[in-house]
Amino acid sequence: MRLIPAISIFLASGAAFAQQTLPDLGSSAEAKEKKSYGIPAAEIVGFQFLLNRLDRQVYGSDYAVTASTIKRNLHHSWVVDNDPFKVNQLGHPYQGSIYHGFARSAGLGFWESMGYTFAGSLIWEIAGETTLPSKNDQIASGIAGSFLGESLFRMANLVLEKGEGGRFWREVAAAAISPPTGFNRVAFHDRFSEVLNSKNPAYYGRVQVGASGTVIHQAGNSTDVKSNELLADYSMD
Repeated sequence: MRLIPAISIFLASGAAFAQQTLPDLGSSAEAKEKKSYGIPAAEIVGFQFLLNRLDRQVYGSDYAVTASTIKRNLHHSWVVDNDPFKVNQLGHPYQGSIYHGFARSAGLGFWESMGYTFAGSLIWEIAGETTLPSKNDQIASGIAGSFLGESLFRMANLVLEKGEGGRFWREVAAAAISPPTGFNRVAFHDRFSEVLNSKNPAYYGRVQVGASGTVIHQAGNSTDVKSNELLADYSMD
């Protein structure tokens, strides 16, 4: 199965995380007093509700959740689905990273945030869609989502701490990297404004912007441009 190599990579990443001490958002007593367990829980449920409404409009009956579909999913054995690669290996980890980001940026530690991510994925599998709950989706969202979410959270904080430009553009860039982090910083202002101490790591960042066109050459005809795209890429090592 194509899922296995991805799982191996994610589990290896998890082992690397476990070998280091993962700091909380703030180590001060004041920061610990500001952290919240209730806010990210409400944010995750609210995000799932809005996502379900959007998916129902776009994709239809797979997201027409009712009390009977929830009851069925609660009592049915879990399956392994065959969704496309981009859904299972990109969409689900990114969705899980949103859960993780809400908890992490509300002052919770890595392992606490992973618990929120796992629980958020579980709720979605039971009550977010009408399809049967999937084992591989729970792994991709509930576990891999934390590894991706932690990386995005740390990248966003590094941009806030050491990024170029004024504060406004650093905030915009951080929100683009980790939307839940940006949301909490805007919604709760000073309460969750503290930036994770990066301890001054060596890093390399790159931004690329460009355009591409797909062309087909035919004898006797001028070049026919079939597709144009604006490309943007951001990477950090």
